[in-house]
Amino acid sequence: MDEDALAKIGLEALLSPFVEVRTQHPVQPPAQFVDVFVASEHCDKVAMWEALGWLGKMACQSTLIEVFSRAVPEDAARDCVRKQLSLHHELTLASKEDPVPLPRLWLLSNGCPTTLLQNGWMRPMVRWPHGFYEGPPWLAHSVVVLQELPKTRETLPLRIFASDDLRLEIAQEFRLLAPTDPLWRAVSQMLFRWGVWLRGQPEDDRKRRLVMELEQMVQAEVRRIRYEGFRDGLRQTITDLCEVFGIEVTPERITHIESLDQRALEALRLVIKRQRAWPS
Repeated sequence: MDEDALAKIGLEALLSPFVEVRTQHPVQPPAQFVDVFVASEHCDKVAMWEALGWLGKMACQSTLIEVFSRAVPEDAARDCVRKQLSLHHELTLASKEDPVPLPRLWLLSNGCPTTLLQNGWMRPMVRWPHGFYEGPPWLAHSVVVLQELPKTRETLPLRIFASDDLRLEIAQEFRLLAPTDPLWRAVSQMLFRWGVWLRGQPEDDRKRRLVMELEQMVQAEVRRIRYEGFRDGLRQTITDLCEVFGIEVTPERITHIESLDQRALEALRLVIKRQRAWPS
C-alpha cells in the first residue's frame, strides 16, 4: 500500500475546502516533488481551527507538508529542506513582492526521529502541544512526531496519518464527536475519499479493511442522524396536531411520545389526525 498516496489524498481532502492545495507540486531542479503545498495564505483561520485543530493552524500560511511512514531520517530531512529552499527561490523570482516569506516546512513523522531531535538542532515548539518541534526560526521547518501528540480533538486530524494501530484508536474517538462538529464533517469527507481510492488497491486487504471500517462507521452515523431527525419531525407534528385539536399534552404524554420509535409515532399521528383526540 502506498502510504504516501494515502497521505496526499487525506491532506488534500482536509485542507482544500479552506486553502489552495497542490499535491506532488514540482520544484526545480527537475525530479523534486513536494507531497503537499499550501499555496495560499488567505484563509479563515477560525474556521480552519474549528474544523482541523492543529493541522488547520499549521496550514494558515504558505506551507509544505511531507509525510513519512517511519521516523524521518536525516538524509530525507535534508532533501525536504532543499525542496523548501528551492521552492522559495522560485516563488521569489516569480513574485513582485520583496521579500517573499519562506514557506514553512512540516515533516510528519511516524516514530521519533532521534537523530534530528537529539543533536540540539530542534527544540519543542512554544505554545504548541507535545510532539511539535522546530529548528531555527530563520529556516522555518518543524517536525511533528505523531505518536507523541496528546489524544485530543484538536490533534485527531494529524494522528489519522499515523500507524494503523493509532488509527484504530482514533476510530473510537471519532465516535464521540457530535455530527454537527466541523471536525466530524471534515474527517468523514476525507474517509470517503480514502475509501474510494482504496477500492482500487486490492493488494492491501488490511489497510482497506481498516479504512472501510471507519467509512462504514461514518455511514452508520449519518443514517442514525437522518433517523433521529425524522423521529423529531414526527414528534413535533404530533404536538402540533394536539395544539390544533385542543388536546392536552401532559408530561406523561410527552414521555410517551419520546419513547416511541418511528413506526409507533406514525401510527399515533394517524390516530390523532383521524379521531382528533388522544387514543384511549
